[in-house]
Amino acid sequence: MRFWRLSLWIIVPAICVGLGIVLLSPPSDQPSQTPPVASNQPALKTDNLASGKVETSLIPSFDIVRLEPNGDLVVAGRAGSKAVVTLIMDGKEWDRATTDETGQFAMTPKSLPQGPHQLSLVAKMPDGKEYKSVQVVALDVPARGGQAVAALISPDQPAKSLLSTQGVALAPGQRAPVVITLVETQPNGTFYASGRAAAGALVRLYLNDSFVAQGGTSPTGDWSFAIVKGLTQGQYRVRIDELDGQGGKVMSRAEVPFDYTMPASAETASASPRAAAVEVAEVQSTTVKRGDNLWNISSKFYGEGLRYTVIYQANSGQIRDPNLIYPGQVFVVPKDKP
Repeated sequence: MRFWRLSLWIIVPAICVGLGIVLLSPPSDQPSQTPPVASNQPALKTDNLASGKVETSLIPSFDIVRLEPNGDLVVAGRAGSKAVVTLIMDGKEWDRATTDETGQFAMTPKSLPQGPHQLSLVAKMPDGKEYKSVQVVALDVPARGGQAVAALISPDQPAKSLLSTQGVALAPGQRAPVVITLVETQPNGTFYASGRAAAGALVRLYLNDSFVAQGGTSPTGDWSFAIVKGLTQGQYRVRIDELDGQGGKVMSRAEVPFDYTMPASAETASASPRAAAVEVAEVQSTTVKRGDNLWNISSKFYGEGLRYTVIYQANSGQIRDPNLIYPGQVFVVPKDKP
C-alpha cells in the first residue's frame, strides 16, 4: 500500500509536467514568426528616403530669367504643386505667383532699377511649410542702354550666364553683343572663362575692374581666357569688354560674379583640361588681413605706397572708402594697363 502511494506521488506530477510541455510547445509544422520590431525597420527606412525625395522636389528653382536693358524681367521656374512662390529681390519681396498642379510658375514683376541686384525664391506649401531656393540669380541693369547681365549661381557649380545671342535675330548690320557663357575653376586650379561676341572682335578680360588680358574672337565669334595661377580664393566680378577695331570704344559689355575656390586636387594636377585662346601665366591678387591698408598693400606689390590709387581703382566695386578695407576682401593687383 505504501508502495502504490509512493508511486502515485512520482507518476502524477510527471504526467502533469509532460502535458504542460506538449500544450505550451508550438506545433512542429507552424513556422516561427519574426519579431514585429525587426519586420518594421526596413519599412521605416524606405519611408524616410521617400520623404527626402519629396522635400527636394519642393525646393523652388529658376528655369528662365529674362532681363531687358530697361529692367523689364520675366521669371519662370518650378516648386511644389499649388505653392505660393515669392520672388525676393535684394532681400525684399518683389513679386508672387502660385504654381500649377505640375509645380510650374511664371511671373512678370515690375521693372528693376538700374544697378546690380540679387534674386532668390521662397515657396510656401499649402500645409504652411516654407522652402528657400539654393540658387540665386545675379543681375545688373545697365545705365543708358548698355548690356544687361544675368547669371545663375548654384552651390558647387560655375556661374552660368542666362543671356545668350543664340537664336536671336539680328537686324542687318547689327553686331552680336558680348556674352559670358562659362566661368569655372578647373581641376588644376586654373581659372577659365569663355563666351561669344561678334566674329573678329577685340575683347578684354577684367577681374574686379582690373585689366587682365586682351584677345580676339574666332571666325565663329568664340572667345576664351585662362589664368594659370595667382588668384586668391574669394569673390570676383568677371567682366568682358568688346571694343571696336581701334581698341578704344567699348561696343558691349558682360559681367558676372564668381566665387573662386581652389580645388583640393590643384596641388597634384598638372594638365589644363580646357584649352583657351588666351592664356595668362599669372596674376597678382591678395586677401586683406587684419592691420592691412591700401598704402601697405601698394608698398608690398609696387615698392611704394603712393600707387595705392591703382589698387583702389581696380577694385572700386568693393571699396567704398579707400580708408576702409576689411579682412577677407580679395583685391586684384594690376600689373599693367592696356
